[in-house]
Amino acid sequence: RVAEGVELLMSDRFRYSGENAAQIGLRARAGQDTSVYVQQRFTRRPENSGADRTTVIGGEQGYGDEDGVSGRTYGEYHLDQGVSGERSRAVLGFGKRWQVIRPLSIDLGYERSEVISSTSPNSDSARDTFSLGWELVDRDRVQVSHLFEARFDQGSQASPAGDTCLGDDISGNPFYCRDRLTSIGDRRQLANLFTAQWMATRDTT
Repeated sequence: RVAEGVELLMSDRFRYSGENAAQIGLRARAGQDTSVYVQQRFTRRPENSGADRTTVIGGEQGYGDEDGVSGRTYGEYHLDQGVSGERSRAVLGFGKRWQVIRPLSIDLGYERSEVISSTSPNSDSARDTFSLGWELVDRDRVQVSHLFEARFDQGSQASPAGDTCLGDDISGNPFYCRDRLTSIGDRRQLANLFTAQWMATRDTT
């Protein structure tokens, strides 16, 4: 926290394949359940000699937390620059959570992403993502969650992409994989992400 209602966020992720993804950003609270943020992302992959830079400006609105129901809506604008040229992306989405019983909750979400390329109209594309998941928390010591995503891509057949992204990146960070949206024609992806953690002591998880 750098000021009242303002946070500085930084992260860096290394992969065994040589990929490196770094992110730095500021988030400011604009209301009781509303926040705006700006992020700068840097991604370097071993298969090319350059790096991708993405500037993200967005905002989100939380709501609910009544009778075990909560959720959020969000919108973002991305500007990509790098080895793939310049692209702009608009993202809109929402998510909702229901607490079925005390330790079990269910999540439902939808996201729409549209990409416009400045280099070629054949690189324009869009994606609809539907997600369904659940989370089980036992007295804050054991946490198990599962997320299922169905992604529907629409793009130009004139410039298909060779990298499917799903096989290489989903085990590391599905959010970076989701951002790598290129013109691939029509395609469907089904993705599963399962996580579990156990707090052995106060300092060890």
